[in-house]
Amino acid sequence: MLWIVRNSLPMTVCFMALFACVLGERLGHTLSLLVILLAVGAWSVWYWQQHDDLRAYIVVQFYPILMLPFVMTVWSSPYSHQHHLLMGAVWYGIAKWVEVKDRDIFVLTNGLVSGHTLKHIIACGAVVECYRMLWHRAHSKE
Repeated sequence: MLWIVRNSLPMTVCFMALFACVLGERLGHTLSLLVILLAVGAWSVWYWQQHDDLRAYIVVQFYPILMLPFVMTVWSSPYSHQHHLLMGAVWYGIAKWVEVKDRDIFVLTNGLVSGHTLKHIIACGAVVECYRMLWHRAHSKE
């Protein structure tokens, strides 16, 4: 069960940190949000490991990504290039879809690649979009 912590905790930290930053730049209190959300994320991984119950982890994994478009629509950001965050959410959605289709993709490619493998490659698109947003902010004259 240690693999749960090793594999899931880093992803949880990323999801919660991104969500804290998006909320924080719109509502303030970024550090407080970061501490609280990281604690909730870590707790969800611990709970999964201790009770073999994925429900809390699933909420932590999907809620921030699903809430991004809502948060970005309701509260404006003082920063530019927000559309990259939405594109990151699209990349993440595609990555999760190929993960669900893991076995089908494995069979379709004659065992060459699985949906799980593709998920990791495609999820890099979300990271690239976050980088592009930050790069444009730093180099923008707006």
